[in-house]
Amino acid sequence: MKAIMITFDSLNRRLLPNYGCKEVIAPEFERLKQRFTRFDCCYAASLPCIPARRELHTGRENFLHCRWAALEPFDDSMPEILKYNGIHTHLATDHTHYWEDEGFGYHTRYSTFQFSRGQEGDPVYGKADTLSLEEEMKDRRVPHLRVQDAINRQNAQETASFPQTVTFDQGLEFLRENHDSPNWFLHIETFDPHEPFHTPEEFRCLYHLPRSEGQAFDWPDYRRTDGLFQEQIDGYRRENMALVSFCSWNLGRILDAMDTYGLWQDTMVVINTDHGFFLGEHGWLGKNTGPYYNEVANIPLFLYDPRDTVHIKESRDLIQTVDLPATLLDFFHIKLPENMTGRPIRNGKREEPRKIACFGLFGGQINCTDGRFVYMRAPQKPGFPDAYTMAGQHFMRRRVQSGKDPYTLTLSRPFSFSKGYPLIRIGNMGNDFQTAQREYGNLLFDLKQDPEQNHPIHSPETEIRMKQSIAEWMAKMDAPEELFDYYGLEIAQN
Repeated sequence: MKAIMITFDSLNRRLLPNYGCKEVIAPEFERLKQRFTRFDCCYAASLPCIPARRELHTGRENFLHCRWAALEPFDDSMPEILKYNGIHTHLATDHTHYWEDEGFGYHTRYSTFQFSRGQEGDPVYGKADTLSLEEEMKDRRVPHLRVQDAINRQNAQETASFPQTVTFDQGLEFLRENHDSPNWFLHIETFDPHEPFHTPEEFRCLYHLPRSEGQAFDWPDYRRTDGLFQEQIDGYRRENMALVSFCSWNLGRILDAMDTYGLWQDTMVVINTDHGFFLGEHGWLGKNTGPYYNEVANIPLFLYDPRDTVHIKESRDLIQTVDLPATLLDFFHIKLPENMTGRPIRNGKREEPRKIACFGLFGGQINCTDGRFVYMRAPQKPGFPDAYTMAGQHFMRRRVQSGKDPYTLTLSRPFSFSKGYPLIRIGNMGNDFQTAQREYGNLLFDLKQDPEQNHPIHSPETEIRMKQSIAEWMAKMDAPEELFDYYGLEIAQN
């Protein structure tokens, strides 16, 4: 048995022809309809990047207890479980967060891994004289990353030298060497189409974009669109479209390899993303800052399972990221860990039909959907909740080095998922995602009547039902007791 997972970052499903977009040129995504099941009701759970990747390892939601952290010592890792069961697992990635403090421990769970350097602000190319760049970037979001990115771009001019291409080259190399071997899992992961929307000129030409002149129109700040000209917003969108076309081209190279090596008979293929991205919808750019409308939360997912006897082209089953590790373990006939809340997908359906999907950002709104209604529950108390972790070195070090008031640290009780170990309870930490979700209060949408989520509805009966669903889910997840008070919810009996 063999499996391939291809993970894109910040891929908005509304820019894919598979989901009805007619503007984007992405023929290799369109090829997927020949063999893959397209999931229309797949939702993220823990956001953004690293919390979502923790779910790809553990198959368990994590945003109730901590925000952005390394893989915890007690976490069950799907690639590691496969490895310990005789399945060779290989990661080819250009995702720079794995090499930062808060991304520690993810790539090392694989049997082998390769890293392509140069995405975003990856500190790979040294240049001592950056004063002019620093002055240019000083008023933009993450200026230090923008300075380094401007340096990195000088080393990625041709399509073959872009980190995304190199990452897929590494995946193809693995397939060339191992396609005849049994029992392996290949994870190809690219940071694209995450911002900056740095794309080879051959794909930008598809949209008649002027020759790239740095970051002016390909790296939007996370902000409201107020004060921006429509031409600016359209420019960001077109730059992102070009990058999606680039992603499509590289995806096609893997599909071609599947054909060449005859892998369709025994190889599962998962194509997914961590979350979407606002490109002007609801008056927002980016992610993390505004409410998690469906442009961010309702994510694309494509699955090919060679065991399926009938090709299910489309599925309306309610699916989440946490279901993917369970699906892969099940494919290799490996028992799921007790702490895994995800369940396997087979023949286009979740093994245990999901009644609700909860998703959110640590300290932001808790969101819940049953497939028709989406309810966003804002914090009802000021401040931010305490975090519970054994792996908080990143944000703890940041606070220590900044000289700000220290965190309050105590030991918590063990949680149901921490395998008997108490966690460090960290107070006074805040949230560096600068989310404005609290300001929007509670929102309720009827996706059947308002699929674009433009008109919140007032339905006390539905809100009560959704509140109860959230509380029951939180109890099942063994959420900290104070979190119920933080969101103004009654503690449900688990």
